[in-house]
Amino acid sequence: MNDHTLLIIEDRKTLALNYADWLRVRGWKPQVAFSGAQGIEAYQATHFDVVLLDVRLPGMDGFEVFARLREIDPDVCVVFHTAYGDIPSAVKALKLGGMDFVEKPVANDVLLEKLRLASEGKRNAIEARAKQKAEAETKMQAQILTLAAGMAHKINGKLAAIRANQGVLEKRWAEKEWREQAICRTQEICDICHASLRVFTMLVKKHEMPVALVPIEEMLQQAAKTALFVTGYRGDQPERRPPKLEIATGLSVWANFDILEAALECLVENAVDSSAPDGEITVAAAAGVDGLINIRVEDKGHGFQERLLQKQIEPFTSTRSDFGHLGFGLYFATEVAKLYGGELSYGNRPDGGAFVNFALKQKSQPNL
Repeated sequence: MNDHTLLIIEDRKTLALNYADWLRVRGWKPQVAFSGAQGIEAYQATHFDVVLLDVRLPGMDGFEVFARLREIDPDVCVVFHTAYGDIPSAVKALKLGGMDFVEKPVANDVLLEKLRLASEGKRNAIEARAKQKAEAETKMQAQILTLAAGMAHKINGKLAAIRANQGVLEKRWAEKEWREQAICRTQEICDICHASLRVFTMLVKKHEMPVALVPIEEMLQQAAKTALFVTGYRGDQPERRPPKLEIATGLSVWANFDILEAALECLVENAVDSSAPDGEITVAAAAGVDGLINIRVEDKGHGFQERLLQKQIEPFTSTRSDFGHLGFGLYFATEVAKLYGGELSYGNRPDGGAFVNFALKQKSQPNL
């Protein structure tokens, strides 16, 4: 027994009623309509699991009825009832989106099986679409979380620089030249924070990340510049040594510039913070195998702690032992690498210091 509901739209009343009586005994819940207009009215009142629809109806034929039913319910499941040997009608029915067709006359057992399979097909299609939608929403939520984590990491670093400048500014307020420099630096850092927030707000509202052809060299230059600026002006810290850039020319990738730049900025910031002021940092980029672009950040600082080398990167995993850092940089960069078909790996150099390898896939232009 089952509780499948069925709408039979058939102008031959005796045939329609015989179908209904036979199927009712076998657990179906049939309703009969003797014209297209009656069928449309019935479906508007109650959506059915399956519709058995005669092709050759007077006035409004089955194809027109089907079109009207799909306006009411895009998921309407129709098994067309065609005259014997009317293959063109059957083909047309399937092309229009009908689930199946049966030819008159049809054995009751064959009709029953056709209706059962159609009902199951509709249910499976709806479940698959719901699952796909849920997976897409989960993926989107994960992307938004990743973006939020990355932007939080970026802004947290800038706020640290602002706080440091404010503290020294209070001590050295009488020094006009230093005071003016500190104010300018603070303003520039605030502008970087505001830009990050604008990007994040735009992405969350649109639930998408607009992409363009990103020149790797330009993107890495910007990431290194911003990272050096932020880490180099935290109070009275000495001037930092600029990273050495070894970037192959002509590299580009379809991605979101701001997101990619934010991820690499995090990695360069970590390298700068783990190094002495005059420590050597190298940012290199080259084409790799399998269509990958490999970006490598190396430093000669204190290296990764053993605890980081033995676990998977997760949110709040900080490369620094002191307080005041959110620990989102490596996690954010890892998720961005995955987003663009690559991966992130890291470790300690044999001669001291650390490396992070950020690989991403060179994709063709997406369908925008």
